[in-house]
Amino acid sequence: MESLRHLVGDPWLSFVTIAIVPGPDSDPITRFQESTSPFYTLYSRGAKVLSMPLESSRVQEVLLEFEPSPPLPRWTQKVRPSYYSGRPEGLDRFIEEITKVNRTESSNKTKRPPKITLEESEASRQQLQDTLDQTEAELQSLRSQLEQTQLEYASLRSELQLNDNTEQSKVVQSLNDLNRTIDDFGRSVAEYMVDNFAAILNKDDPTALDASNFTGLQRQFGHQGGKPSLAASSRGEGLPIEDVIDLALRSFLCQMLYKSVFLPFYPTLTTSAAPGFMDSLYEEIRRQVSPTVAAKWRASSFVALSQGNKFNHSVIESQVESLVMSDIQQLLSNIFGGADTVTLTDDQRKKLQDIVTLAWEFNYMLKGEVVTLGDFQPLCYERGTPFNPKTMVEFEPDKKRKPGDIAISTVRLGITLSYSKGIAQHAGPLILINAAFGKNVRELSNGFELATQDFHFVTLGSGRYKFMLVDSPGFDNTSFSDAEVMTRLIRFLCCGKALAPVTGVIYVHPQEGYLGSGILKRNMLLLRSLLGDSFLNRLTVLLVHRPKGEVNHQKILAPLLDSRSPFRTLYDLGARVETISLETQPVRDLLLSFAEKGPEFMSVQNELSRSGRMPNDGDISTYLTKCARIKHGAHALTGPKVMATGLSQIQNHISSSSRQPLTKDIKKLEVQLAESKKQAEDFSSQLQQHLSQYTALCSQLQIHENTEQSAIVQNLIDINRRVEDLALSLSQYLVDTYGGQDKTTTQYAAHLSELKLLFEHDEKEGSLVQSSKGEGMLLDDFLDVAIRSILCEQLYKRIFAPFHPGLSRSDPRDQYTIKLYNHIKAKGT
Repeated sequence: MESLRHLVGDPWLSFVTIAIVPGPDSDPITRFQESTSPFYTLYSRGAKVLSMPLESSRVQEVLLEFEPSPPLPRWTQKVRPSYYSGRPEGLDRFIEEITKVNRTESSNKTKRPPKITLEESEASRQQLQDTLDQTEAELQSLRSQLEQTQLEYASLRSELQLNDNTEQSKVVQSLNDLNRTIDDFGRSVAEYMVDNFAAILNKDDPTALDASNFTGLQRQFGHQGGKPSLAASSRGEGLPIEDVIDLALRSFLCQMLYKSVFLPFYPTLTTSAAPGFMDSLYEEIRRQVSPTVAAKWRASSFVALSQGNKFNHSVIESQVESLVMSDIQQLLSNIFGGADTVTLTDDQRKKLQDIVTLAWEFNYMLKGEVVTLGDFQPLCYERGTPFNPKTMVEFEPDKKRKPGDIAISTVRLGITLSYSKGIAQHAGPLILINAAFGKNVRELSNGFELATQDFHFVTLGSGRYKFMLVDSPGFDNTSFSDAEVMTRLIRFLCCGKALAPVTGVIYVHPQEGYLGSGILKRNMLLLRSLLGDSFLNRLTVLLVHRPKGEVNHQKILAPLLDSRSPFRTLYDLGARVETISLETQPVRDLLLSFAEKGPEFMSVQNELSRSGRMPNDGDISTYLTKCARIKHGAHALTGPKVMATGLSQIQNHISSSSRQPLTKDIKKLEVQLAESKKQAEDFSSQLQQHLSQYTALCSQLQIHENTEQSAIVQNLIDINRRVEDLALSLSQYLVDTYGGQDKTTTQYAAHLSELKLLFEHDEKEGSLVQSSKGEGMLLDDFLDVAIRSILCEQLYKRIFAPFHPGLSRSDPRDQYTIKLYNHIKAKGT
């Protein structure tokens, strides 16, 4: 094996594969990789060790993984073909060199180690003790940092009231409980009505066709000739009366709960001045911010509207009364006849009220408590809706026949889980790919689906070029943290059957995207590490701008190129920063700019995969931790590295005397140091994990507020200064243009009485127009102060006083939103 190593050279060992034909040994690969194995020298320097059963498919698979154009091995530099002698030149010399090296290494292995003096042994012991002390100090630092990070993470969740302990299984179970009570109500009432009132119909087994007012029943169920309904089938057959009452009551309940309780943002808003305002406002919020922020707003607003109470008993009683007097009583009258001959009992009314109350409680959990799981919305379909087996389940299905084409009624509620689009709704690899094709290759999220979770390949031909485009998961993902996105990216790049070079990378950034985030800066530094500085000229940071009129590209890109921007360093190192609209030709032109570049390996691929060994999750985690330490300069986190280095140096020093008897103290210190090193690595891993969770939470919640109070004060000062400058210049202009020697004070105003009325002049107290003594103000002073006063008043009334400048103070929505926000402030942090 040593001869083989020197034959090909160490740099070429990554192209050597040691194939093991499986035998009785349960774990031959591990045995071949151990330090005592003759193959260890090759494996430790990059050779692959794998299992290869003697099957053609496996042999072909192994052969296909070989690099098609590897560099030349060492022997090609040492030995040259000779076309005259027939014997290669340099062959004897090269063989002698190999055998000489082997003899030397063998001699070194058998040579007796030098004796070590007592002083050297004591020095080794002291060095171990010093390193152990340093390790313990670093361990304590890591432990403190870990506790601090855990505390901050828990504090942040508590402060933002994100301690959402509701599990998805609880939501589903609560829905099942509600459906079961609806089933029980329908079944029990139907049974009671048939037992007590079926005799009215004078039939042994009455059906819907025997109803006292069959025409009214058809009208109530929206029956149309030739089509099925609860009144009759498409062939004109009727269901048994008990089944009609049972299914109709369930359907009435499902429809009422859906429309009156679950569908509105809050149940009482159906009768408000602006019933759809909160729904439309929430939909807009879902489009603009991250899912967690949107859900937190929804929960806070819902709790504020409920004023801390899960139920509004007067509204619940009203909903029950409305359902009984309209749908239920009409059903009973159509079947049994008479206006009030047959009615619900008091006990049945109480059960009905309990069901509506349970629905309110379920609704409170979905909208007022659930935050991190997403948006749950109970579902109920109108009669006549086309039957969809993906979202509907047939009542009492029959395998011998297919379901009907339309839904006759909904007798059990369903539920859907949706997610908001977030701030990056107009950005992402997929919309770029769709734009390149001029059509939807894959459906974009409409706000009710998760973001891209996996890697998708799409082939695009443009002229004589063919591109393989890859849609990848992005940051601020609703499903997993940024750290998990990085891990998935590295797995994709480094863990395939064959390592694939890449021509270029496009990072898509939305125009509304925030640039002051420390999380974005960290992600860009990690991305730089993954790509490597030599690859950055293949990176394009792409800002997708809104399609609104003419675009000033320089102005749009200026924030990205600012010295404080997370993208500035990448730009200085060769990355392109460009803007683009989502039109087919510009996107294709962008892709063509990569066409002349040949594919290259990224830094992460060279570091983790060129040895031929596929990296595992531990390798990826260690790599990301190393990148984060280097880029962020987190000195406290470098402890494990320092400890590992120190331990390695000590062990190397001791290894030279390993065959000499060591003192018990040295052995004990070695064990303690090894344990401390392992603890340090564990703490470092935990710390990195908690930091990732903390930063991911900040990212999801968009906690990027870098505005200081001094900036707010300065903005106010700037506005006041501009008001003063405008008032002063305008007053001087008016006096110079329209004033005169005979018009020096307000006393000479052309319409003095109207001026007094405008400024609410009081003869006793005076005003800007005149003093209480009847004296007028100098005209230029009056105009200066009056314009300032008018401007301040209008800015306040039209911009600052409303909740949003787009709403006037008289708009009911403004008053409603301000009241809602005050409730939220009273209840939340």
